[in-house]
Amino acid sequence: MEMKKESEGKRSFIQLIKFGLVGVSNTLIDFIVTNLLVFIIGFNELWWVTALYNGIGYGCGVLNSFLLNSRWTFKKEYRRTKEEVFKFILVNLISYGLSFLLVLLFSKYVFAGSGITDWACSILKFTTDEQRLKMVRLLSKVVSAVCVVLFNFVCTKLFVFTGKDASAKQTEEEK
Repeated sequence: MEMKKESEGKRSFIQLIKFGLVGVSNTLIDFIVTNLLVFIIGFNELWWVTALYNGIGYGCGVLNSFLLNSRWTFKKEYRRTKEEVFKFILVNLISYGLSFLLVLLFSKYVFAGSGITDWACSILKFTTDEQRLKMVRLLSKVVSAVCVVLFNFVCTKLFVFTGKDASAKQTEEEK
């Protein structure tokens, strides 16, 4: 029993590392797509523009996440069921909502008047209000991404890719 706990702990740690690597790629995809939209199309204060850009970037990251996590990180647990796809989508919709909320909160209450924003703008020689606003959004996106990746790992491991189908869960409950 002790050996099983140790190997399960090691496997979970390896999954966390893999999930983190996938999370980095998801975040990069999300970050790149979102910021390309901001820098190419432009940015304004309308909340729905933030939601649209964030949603497009996040959606690209989610697709990458499902493909890599189901086939690499949790491949032993992945059962290719509609239930897993539904749970994955649900967890990622909640994560998106959390991401969006955190970006807005960090943009308004943390980075809008922070020394970190001033420092980053001075390094990049950002001097206009528009450039400063972009930096606020960029910093908010980075910090919110870290929070959301941790939340998403826990939910994905414990709720989505459990490695048990309905009959296995029922058999386990009967024991």
